[in-house]
Amino acid sequence: MKIIPFLLCLLTVFPAFSQDKFRPYDEWNTIAFCAYDTYHPAHFAQSDNNWEILLALRTPMTIKELRATGIDVTSSQIMFLNIGGLIEKQDKKWHTVMPIFDESQTSAIRALSKEIAEEAYSETRKDWKTFSKALKESKFTDN
Repeated sequence: MKIIPFLLCLLTVFPAFSQDKFRPYDEWNTIAFCAYDTYHPAHFAQSDNNWEILLALRTPMTIKELRATGIDVTSSQIMFLNIGGLIEKQDKKWHTVMPIFDESQTSAIRALSKEIAEEAYSETRKDWKTFSKALKESKFTDN
């Protein structure tokens, strides 16, 4: 049941809109880049109130501190999320392994990735045109 790392296992979630209050999991966009045995990381997040736990554990805290926030959590949920590779314990505190970005972080990441992509494309445009032409000539345009 453990998620198997594939170079990088990353479950990234970001709000579909403003993050002023707790948002249910289905109101977030999820992207997962990983190989897994049986369960997609979203299966772990969507069970019980695990999403609420994961949101809280963006800030590292003990189980006692987590319960003090008013979130109901059981030992088996912590074990489940740990086995699933979504949380880990460090210095006696639990925290999420994957990033959960808020709206401003998501905007910044999108802007940076667009900038990087535009620069990479401008530096390799000639090669891409040559490659595209070769695909077309080989009748592999759809590839």
